[in-house]
Order: sequence, then C-alpha cells, then structure tokens
Amino acid sequence: MNGIGTYHARFKARTNPALDRLYKLRDQVDIWMDETDLFTHQLKKNIREGNYHKKVLTTIHYDASLAIINSDTVEITGLVRDPYSLFYYLRTLPLNVGQLMEFTSFENKKSIFFKLAVTGRETVKTRAGNFNCLVVRPFRQGKTLFKNEGDMQVWFSDDERHLPIQIQIKMKFGSMHLKLKEIINQKAG
Repeated sequence: MNGIGTYHARFKARTNPALDRLYKLRDQVDIWMDETDLFTHQLKKNIREGNYHKKVLTTIHYDASLAIINSDTVEITGLVRDPYSLFYYLRTLPLNVGQLMEFTSFENKKSIFFKLAVTGRETVKTRAGNFNCLVVRPFRQGKTLFKNEGDMQVWFSDDERHLPIQIQIKMKFGSMHLKLKEIINQKAG
C-alpha cells in the first residue's frame, strides 16, 4: 500500500439465518497495517446491523499527520492503531497473568485511552481444537469500554502465537460470543 509493506486482515461478523429474522447483522472490517510495527494505514468498515447501515473508509497519511475519514480530515499525532490492529499488536507482546498495559486506540475521529489487564488462564474448546488461554480484559478508567455500557474479554492462546481464540462482549441489550472456527496457514508467494 503506497509503497509500504502491509498486512491485510478481514473481520466478519454475521448472524445465522435463524437470527436474521430478529436482528440481521452483516459486518465486515478490512484493515491494512504496517508489516513491522502493525500501525494502521487504512481501515474500511461496512456495518449492517438491523436497519443501521454505515460505511467508513479511514486512510492514515503519516507524512502529513492526517487521517482522512470518508470526506473529513483529522489531525493525528504519531503512529496510530485502530482497535483491530491492536489485536495483532497484542499478539507480538509477552502476556503474563497480573499484567496491566495502557494503550491508545484511534477510531471515529478520536483517540481513546484504555487499559488491558491479563486476568487469568482458562482452557477454551473450539472447532479448531482445545486451547490453553490467557484472559485479557480491556477497560477504561471510570468509564465503560463501549458507549452502550458494554464489557469485553478476549482469550488469547497461551503460546508464542497468542491467537485470539474467543471473544465475549456483554452489552446493555445482549451479548455476543465469538469463537475461533479454523486456522488456515497461508504462505505468501
């Protein structure tokens, strides 16, 4: 991307056909992040949740210290990560129970400061196998993590890969539980 080596990651969330009648969810998020330090270069979101539809394209121009969000321009300071690239960045760090880390995330035209606590170990069973995991809980001091009073926990594999195995999001109106379905090793070539 623009002569810079990047990784491309895609996140998809969708309700199953039975739930579509109640609340249809079709979200897709694509991110392009720096190969070296996993900073965000571009974020493309296509959100379809019930009657709510939103498309957002964020492009970061580090040379000009600007982020272009659809047609708006916002000044940025330094290198930024969106919530999705933070997942990948966390995978590069050593994680230990009791550890507390501080991060800044850039999304929706603003920087959000929050903390991550590694709260314990658990075994998680998925279609991809059983995994020993470290439980990581992001939180904001004195505030809820999400604007709708939500809370989140992420289970990363307790190995050198730190794969995101399970994500649980509890919100005011319900909860979402995501589990790893499969691991596909693709070699660039």
